Amino acid sequence: MNPSAMPSPVEITQGFEFILMKYRWLAIVQHLALLLLTFGYWVYRERMGWLLSLYFFLTSVLVGTLALLEANNLISCAAFGILAIMFLAELISPEMDYSTKRLKWYNLTIALLVTCYALWYPFSGDYIYSLISSPYGILPAPTLMVIMALFLVLFPKTNKKMHGFLVVCSFYYGLMGVMRLKIYWDIPLAIIGLYSLVILNLSREKYGR
Repeated sequence: MNPSAMPSPVEITQGFEFILMKYRWLAIVQHLALLLLTFGYWVYRERMGWLLSLYFFLTSVLVGTLALLEANNLISCAAFGILAIMFLAELISPEMDYSTKRLKWYNLTIALLVTCYALWYPFSGDYIYSLISSPYGILPAPTLMVIMALFLVLFPKTNKKMHGFLVVCSFYYGLMGVMRLKIYWDIPLAIIGLYSLVILNLSREKYGR
């Protein structure tokens, strides 16, 4: 592959497969880290906010770096680089409320379903082993699903600029995955992006922001 050229659909898919095979151990670590953070969040709630922002900042850096160095995917590197900067800004000057005072049961239900799906995401075709080693935390699509699920739990007390950027990323990766890469596992990402776009617009009409 010419390093100065954008990769083709086949090269993008092969790059993602290479990352999954080479860093499967890291995917397992990411699964465990997310489960521990989720447990800690439901125990300590908003006191875990800074740690969640820090974790997703580091995860965004990791996904963007792997996309660039292992798959020559400049778009994913840029997208997750921007996302990392946003999480860093959230760490420095918090805008999100990590409490669950305004949690809606239907948003929680969708978030749990999407998270479970992302932690399974059988990109490699191994439906059983993916339960503990899906590419969450090392590939873009399943990682975005989990972050979007978090924003659904926190909605409407989210960072709206970051939430809007996540919607754009969800549409891009969801639609590109299905239409260009033929990765039909990305359909739920586009769906949660559409749902988030709807509730963001409704919130803007209701609260003026």
